[in-house]
Amino acid sequence: MTAHKVLPRQKTIYTCGAACLSAIAHILGYDATLYSEKKIADECGAIPVYGIDNDVMHEYALKNFGEHYLGLADGIEIPSGAIWNIQNPISGVGHYVVVISHNSRSVRFYCPYYANTLELPWNKIIWESSDKVYVRWALKFNLNIPENAIFLGDEWPEMGLSYGEPNPHWLLRSMNRFLTYSCCKEK
Repeated sequence: MTAHKVLPRQKTIYTCGAACLSAIAHILGYDATLYSEKKIADECGAIPVYGIDNDVMHEYALKNFGEHYLGLADGIEIPSGAIWNIQNPISGVGHYVVVISHNSRSVRFYCPYYANTLELPWNKIIWESSDKVYVRWALKFNLNIPENAIFLGDEWPEMGLSYGEPNPHWLLRSMNRFLTYSCCKEK
């Protein structure tokens, strides 16, 4: 059976880090009002365009997630149940995502900007910050996320729809199938 969970959608262009930390709090079942993207962005000092510094995200996780936070990845391991700093495959700009699972062919992750679970092949993942300072950087968590989990945002990107209104599930499923098919079939 597939596990579904509704997570917060990134509200600004520069708060993907705060949205991912908020998503982790939601996955862990923490009080959503205490761990909203806005509160996290304010506490971490998110800066327009730049966002939140990796070290500040690490400190926030240490302070707020206790035993659920397992620390920074060592640059060799490839953790699931983690926040990765990657380059957005469309824009090439640094972007934080919540990695659900991976295998030898692809990586499945929740993207707070697109408010959906996406799967991309490894050759489409650039696992480094856009300034190339952070390579294979990740915050690891003990989340026990099922490999087949599907996370969807609480708002639909660029459409202004919420879960209480009719929403185009077929569009998101089609988009995910297209990304998976068109990218993962490459050798």
